[in-house]
Amino acid sequence: MLSPLLVTKLHLPSPRSPLVQRKRLWEKLNQGLTSRLILISAAAGFGKTTVLSEWVAQTQVSVSWLFLDEQDNDPTRFFSYIVAALQQNNKDIGEATLAMLRSSELFTFQAFLTPLINELAQLETALILVLDDYHLITTSEIHHALTFFLEHLPTQIHLAIATRVDPPLPLARFRVRSQLMELRANDLRFTDEEAATFWHQSMPLSLTEPQIATLQMQTEGWIAGLQLAMLSLRNSPDIDVYIDSFSGDKGYILDYLVEEVLQRQSPSLQLFLLRTSILGQMSGSLCEAVVGEDAVNGAYILEQLERQNLFVIALDGNRTWYRYHHLFAELLRHILYRIESDCGWKYHHRAAQWYEQQGYITDAIQHAILAESFEYAAALIEQEVQTKENPRIDAITLRNALNKIPAQLIYTRPWLLIAKAWAAFTSSQFPDTIVVIQTLERLLNQAIYAAENSDHLWGLVVALKGMQARQQGNTAESIAFMEKALQLLPSDNSWL
Repeated sequence: MLSPLLVTKLHLPSPRSPLVQRKRLWEKLNQGLTSRLILISAAAGFGKTTVLSEWVAQTQVSVSWLFLDEQDNDPTRFFSYIVAALQQNNKDIGEATLAMLRSSELFTFQAFLTPLINELAQLETALILVLDDYHLITTSEIHHALTFFLEHLPTQIHLAIATRVDPPLPLARFRVRSQLMELRANDLRFTDEEAATFWHQSMPLSLTEPQIATLQMQTEGWIAGLQLAMLSLRNSPDIDVYIDSFSGDKGYILDYLVEEVLQRQSPSLQLFLLRTSILGQMSGSLCEAVVGEDAVNGAYILEQLERQNLFVIALDGNRTWYRYHHLFAELLRHILYRIESDCGWKYHHRAAQWYEQQGYITDAIQHAILAESFEYAAALIEQEVQTKENPRIDAITLRNALNKIPAQLIYTRPWLLIAKAWAAFTSSQFPDTIVVIQTLERLLNQAIYAAENSDHLWGLVVALKGMQARQQGNTAESIAFMEKALQLLPSDNSWL
């Protein structure tokens, strides 16, 4: 026997005066009235329900609303609620369908949905059926039945689905047929103007435009992030300090993301999320290398994370590279550093090794430094400086990397000094170049460095001095240095 239906699941969300009039989204939703399916798909906290409720409050179309929960995964219960929601606008609709659902006889979903669809076809006015929190529905029979329902809906009936995860419905087919209107995270994010309006309307304290811009940049337009920042600011003794340090480990944001997102994932996926949070960008094989012995199919996981709107953003059209939402990544790292004390080097070191194997030397060096594997980073730089081709790392990146390597390591290794001098000169840091060259000359005059690669190193020193002389306008001196450098340098190594 079907348990009694909870009528509060059928109530439209209470209308409220929106702080931000999102007319650009309402206009797009209005365009959806020419489609069978309106899909609002985004992660927690992007305002899906709010946007839908504000839109239906100002539209002239009749609306039936159903809030879904985990208990609705029973097909009989699910479609009984569908009928109950439709009856909020037409009390006589769906009785034949309900009779079959209540019967002890088994019916196919085509059988009990056909009379309902036929009755909907008789309606003279348009109707929107809203299914909120559809991501809670995981029963395949329901998905198949809803697909049949969608494919045979009369033109005046529209189904709107709000979900954190793309439903397993034939979205591509509806998209090709122009029967699908979509709002996704990029649509739902607050624009800079909307964020400013939100703050001016909701905060008792006035914020400056630069302060609002900083919070907007940090939250990437994520509405829940802005709301949580507002709650935190109300209790903050120093607004400037709070905004400057705003990140994913702030109390309200941490609590929200842990409860609403992280704890809802399986243990293996939590492990994947935490370990890969150290990455600025992610590919499948890179994630597998970083996760290590517990690795799963990284490309598949990333694809699923994007499909589930789990704060993952695709960086290319091929869906090869992704990144996490900044605040989500900060939260994950905050938790990771708390539970794994050695993560500061282990996972970055794995990333460095992967990048080196793939030939991405700049990223390999940066992750080696983050892993505090300074010897490894130094070896990568030395290898790159000694290449016969132009180095694959630009001067500014190289200079920044060298500034993070302990000085005692740099000033005892000639090739690192060569790199430091070249990076300084190419970055127009001419006084620094002179100091480094002088240090390098003193080092090379020591007996310990006089043998292997001596001519090559001296040739590079002389070449750097020739470049410096040219920059200072000493043309004749520069030519003399360069001619000497050509005598010392190998003929097959000419990048400098």
